[in-house]
Amino acid sequence: MSMENVVRVRLTWIKENNSWKGLLQHGTRLGILLLTAALYAPALRFGFLWDDPLWYGRVVGAPFWRLLLPLGNFQFYRPGTMLINALFARTDGTFPAVTMHAFQIGVHLLNAALMIRVGRLLGLSAAVVTGAMALFALYPLAHQAIVWTAPQQAWVILLLLAALWAYLEGRRGRRTAWQWAAVGLYAAALLVQESALQLMPVLLWLEWRERQTWRERWRAPLLWACGLLSLGYLCVWTQVPRLEGITRVAFEGRVAAYLLQGLAFPALGFPQGFPDALRPYTGYILIGGAVGLSVALWQRRAVLWGGLIWFGAALFSSWAGLQYDYVSLGARLFYLGAPGVAVLWAAALHPSKGATWLRRGVGTSLALLILVQSALLIEHFNRAYAVGAAHLAALVAALDPAEAAPRLFVNFPDRYTFRREPYPWGYWGVTLAPVVTPLEDFARMVRPGGPETMCLSVPTLPSVAPAEGPYQVDMRGMGVEEATVYQAARETEGTYLTQYRADGGFDLAYVGNVWSETPSWANSERGTPSARFGDMAELVAVTSEYSADKLRVTLRWRVLQPGAYTEVAFVHLGQPGSAPLAQNDSPPGQGVFPLWAWQPGDFVEDVRTLDVPAGVLPPGDYEIMVGIYDWQTQMRRPVYRADGIPCPDAALPVGKLRVGAPLHLGVN
Repeated sequence: MSMENVVRVRLTWIKENNSWKGLLQHGTRLGILLLTAALYAPALRFGFLWDDPLWYGRVVGAPFWRLLLPLGNFQFYRPGTMLINALFARTDGTFPAVTMHAFQIGVHLLNAALMIRVGRLLGLSAAVVTGAMALFALYPLAHQAIVWTAPQQAWVILLLLAALWAYLEGRRGRRTAWQWAAVGLYAAALLVQESALQLMPVLLWLEWRERQTWRERWRAPLLWACGLLSLGYLCVWTQVPRLEGITRVAFEGRVAAYLLQGLAFPALGFPQGFPDALRPYTGYILIGGAVGLSVALWQRRAVLWGGLIWFGAALFSSWAGLQYDYVSLGARLFYLGAPGVAVLWAAALHPSKGATWLRRGVGTSLALLILVQSALLIEHFNRAYAVGAAHLAALVAALDPAEAAPRLFVNFPDRYTFRREPYPWGYWGVTLAPVVTPLEDFARMVRPGGPETMCLSVPTLPSVAPAEGPYQVDMRGMGVEEATVYQAARETEGTYLTQYRADGGFDLAYVGNVWSETPSWANSERGTPSARFGDMAELVAVTSEYSADKLRVTLRWRVLQPGAYTEVAFVHLGQPGSAPLAQNDSPPGQGVFPLWAWQPGDFVEDVRTLDVPAGVLPPGDYEIMVGIYDWQTQMRRPVYRADGIPCPDAALPVGKLRVGAPLHLGVN
């Protein structure tokens, strides 16, 4: 670049950045970055999910040189990814989830900032660059790639944008340092993920656009260097041993339609759910979006072809080599094509010079509507992820690292999706904890040690996801009856049940356990009620606790013989002789240890909760009563105290809740 051109570029930069328009542009870009950071900040609490334990487990304890070699248990060759993951591994094999989420969000923000520099070097106007940066930063289909810790798509785009920046600087200024940087950054991107090859079609398009003759186009040493690097990488990548069964020659039409959603995203994303009335016309919407972009950008065909080449090259390998069952779960793939999509829509919505004020106003209004819709979709996805993340956090808290005995989890969610999904094709829910990953591995990602786990599902329990709830849930483990859960509990030291609320939330509750041998508490507890319920069971001990408007009562039974299918236990709170003011009538263990499944000689711990809002009950003393009855005949089993005296109304008083100032809980 001549001195005259350098001075001209410098003066242009000074003029743009010192005018009020320049200051407005910078303020807008900074605001977009801050908004993006705020929208993705909840991901800092999302922890680890899906196959994170398996993914990061590959680098734990592995020496540096081993990470550079192919892994026989992995379907791709990505040594750069393994090295990045190894940077976060602690000496005890755990990983800092918050730091890794912050890293992922930071990479995305850097990518948005790089969009500005690369766009200006490509000759895009300041307004188009700002629009492209905003659409990229808030691109809703990129959500999965940002809020997980494992996806490499954002890392690859960071390296590719940096490589493209260095390439543009190197080819225009003939500066060796920039040229070496371009080749080095491209090589690093290839080692992180094979999708980095998408840069080559973009570079070919760039050279075709910039050079005027065929002879000049072939005189591009930097292009040749990147091309030879690509060929060498392909030779290595195709020969290294990898896990088979994931990639193959596919070219499925469903995959193409799924990926094209990323190009027509403003017309397809609905936080309230994609309208059923539009589903028959989805194909026409995709075609209409592509045609509309082409028409809007026909006068700027360089931008049109550049954006389409980036988008097509980014997603071609997914269409060519992956099946729909794999791709439909991978919304993170859309991140690779996001820069191209953002440039296309930004340029289409911002008319060229000379357009009428009406045309400019319509374009600006549409851009703002798209950004609002994108922000709403990101928040919509965040709420869904927050539900599962909180549930996994409760799991980690429940698995005490000091304990060694196994734990049983019932109805724990495998994955869940929106009943009304925002896009017409693909899976847009949360793959939380598939059965291929033991639950204890999620806890061991955070802290070493801890008990092993067992998972079963009982779809007939009333605690499963209600049909009117916002999510459709698939649960971990084999579907069984309650008797199987009862038998499994005898082999563990604690049973936990996932309970699904109507608002879509998940609650993890400890519901008790079953022992075939006498547990320590059966002989050690003193001063608690002891009573016999007919010829079926003895109540050995009772404890109760009141906190946060919840009365938690733990009943510990010795089984004499099983009950009937229609019998349940109850815990009532109220005044003697009056109807209960709060109650919990259910089979023990919130339904997982029904009385008919009890085995003689076993000990059963039954934990149940009553909702007792302190501001609802008038001051006074309220009895906590326990009994067993047949819901079909409404007949109660007789209850006899330890001294043989029968209890009135076949209900055993086990404690008192005193409501007043201060609130007091007593146990008889």
